[in-house]
Amino acid sequence: MTYHDSCHMKRVLGIEKEPRLLLMAAGCELVEMKNADKCCGMSGLFGVKYPELSMPILAEKIANIRETGAEVAACACSGCMVQIQGGLDKKLPGVRMRHVADILAERIKGGQ
Repeated sequence: MTYHDSCHMKRVLGIEKEPRLLLMAAGCELVEMKNADKCCGMSGLFGVKYPELSMPILAEKIANIRETGAEVAACACSGCMVQIQGGLDKKLPGVRMRHVADILAERIKGGQ
């Protein structure tokens, strides 16, 4: 699994290590992607309003996910998830996008 940092979570809220630590504590193997903290191209409605700028940013993100060899890309931002899942569906259909909370909930249920 690889993790995408939401720009808002990292830069505004200062949350960077915590999602990774939670995933690893839940037994997930984490492979860091190149530029994990770089924007995915959505940024609110930016991706919808300016697709000519957004799509190249997304293409770079998808290429970085591909390089990890991960089967799951994790994130904690719903906007990023929508953008990245759209790119994965087109370019890497075998890779799933998952929210950190969903992964943790699944692990907790499986452990009971």
